Amino acid sequence: MRAYRGGVSLFIALVMPLTTSVTAAWPDGGRIAFVSDRDGNGEIYVMDPDGSGQTNLTRRSAHDWCPAWSPDASTIAFVGDDEIWRMDDHGNNLQQLTSGSAYPVRNWWPTWSPDGGHIAFTHVLTAQDVGDIYRMDAWGGSQAKLGWSNGWDCHPAWSPDGAQIAFTRFDGTNWDIWIGSADGTGTPWRLTDGAGFDGYAAWSPDGSKIAYQHQAAWPDSEIYIRNADGSGTAQNLTENAVYDAWPTWSPDGTHIAFYRRRQPWNATDCDIVTIALGTGQETVLTGSPGHDYCPSWGSEPGDDSPEPATWALLACTALAGAALRRRTS
Repeated sequence: MRAYRGGVSLFIALVMPLTTSVTAAWPDGGRIAFVSDRDGNGEIYVMDPDGSGQTNLTRRSAHDWCPAWSPDASTIAFVGDDEIWRMDDHGNNLQQLTSGSAYPVRNWWPTWSPDGGHIAFTHVLTAQDVGDIYRMDAWGGSQAKLGWSNGWDCHPAWSPDGAQIAFTRFDGTNWDIWIGSADGTGTPWRLTDGAGFDGYAAWSPDGSKIAYQHQAAWPDSEIYIRNADGSGTAQNLTENAVYDAWPTWSPDGTHIAFYRRRQPWNATDCDIVTIALGTGQETVLTGSPGHDYCPSWGSEPGDDSPEPATWALLACTALAGAALRRRTS
């Protein structure tokens, strides 16, 4: 018994200081990529979900915007000089995926397939920022228009199960959210049907809901949420008199980030804001002069190796076992 107690004491003494001193590289909740022109040019930034650690990843002369995290949070696709690019989550390994655009033709709004193997985007054809939804592999190959796209589509968002793509379609009068098959077959169906603008769809992590921007009349614009199958009624999350746009879900589905134009409504500055779905509590994450907009909330970086605390636990278990063997030998 004395030997057993000694081994446990050694285990506790060793494991406590090691495990309590470990801190994660990123806090729970992933990271948020966004666009900011605080340095005089549109650049891709990342930050922690509480607004800390804001870091410029691109630092290019081009106007970079519209970031989109890969499912494993290792890569960001974005738009620069009207083309789709990709880089790793530290801003390195930059690669251009599309080419040949000249105004009004542009390639905008990338979105990843949930397996990370493909990217859908809008091949913009007109000055109204609509065109066709295309898909390509994650390195820019096999670019092709989806069969149901009719030249008046934009803002694709891939569903978490990989089967569908939500997008915005302009019918000549209104802008609404539609949903089509990810392989381009079949006929899309309309999710929203109202006056004004419904756009920038974002699927919840479990695929059951879609958040989107609804704007009945300028300048008021709200973040709405509704069931992805079209059932029920839409819920206004923000319900105010300012301009809220571009929603994105937290990886655990408990929060939505978006950007808000500061009051008065014609101010040029924008901030990234989060809202807790359970309480409605809002938190402003940025406050720099200029525009902070186009948020994309990514998951924790993938890593199959044991966490530091796990390594500490394994090491201390081995040490305690060795001490126990010495005491009983």
